[in-house]
Amino acid sequence: MILLKACPRCGGDVNATFEFDAYCVQCGHRPDLQALRRAQAPAPQPDPDVWCRACHSDRVIRLDRRNEDDHLCYRCGRCGHIFSPRLNPISRAAS
Repeated sequence: MILLKACPRCGGDVNATFEFDAYCVQCGHRPDLQALRRAQAPAPQPDPDVWCRACHSDRVIRLDRRNEDDHLCYRCGRCGHIFSPRLNPISRAAS
């Protein structure tokens, strides 16, 4: 499924009620959905070594960093705990 936030030509609203008939409401441009589908990057795979220390869930979401020098942080998708993993991760059995 492709979600267009704006028309690639004019930045207007895209009517994508039917995927095969998506068009811009302002300029009438019909984007090439097959090309957009091919250009989409695959979803990032979760890191198997990162897990929530509060509830031991592996459903973690990587948070964006403002700078490359900032710490890498995650938010637990189950309990909402925000944490930064250790450089030397501890095993689940040890915690």
